[in-house]
Amino acid sequence: MPVTMWLKTIRAEIRRPEVTTQLYHEVAAHLDGEAQRWFATVMESVSREDENITTLSTMLRTKYMTKRSGPEIVDLHNPRRQMHGERLVGYAQSLREIAERGEIGDDWQINAFPKGMNSTMGATDVRGHRPRTLDEA
Repeated sequence: MPVTMWLKTIRAEIRRPEVTTQLYHEVAAHLDGEAQRWFATVMESVSREDENITTLSTMLRTKYMTKRSGPEIVDLHNPRRQMHGERLVGYAQSLREIAERGEIGDDWQINAFPKGMNSTMGATDVRGHRPRTLDEA
């Protein structure tokens, strides 16, 4: 079968309603990190009729492919807190993922890191070391 015919077959198969719903759930099941936390909060607002791969891809593009301004990124950083049981490495990675959506400097991430830590003693220790990068924090 030529590649063009195969691609047309795949495209037609993906457009079937039961397949788009299945793809929606399969892709959603493979989200991790910040994307998984984001999906857990928005999935309640998606109606059953809209549970399809087109809706999910549109939502993901809107969320992760839109470059935001510095103040918008700072507004996303500020409420982010270390979750119960979340390791500091994971928390730092989530701050990096937020920062990737726009142009902000390391200083914003370094300042946000101790503010969101569960341990006030740990946060004080981080501030005392005056880290220059998020890795140093």
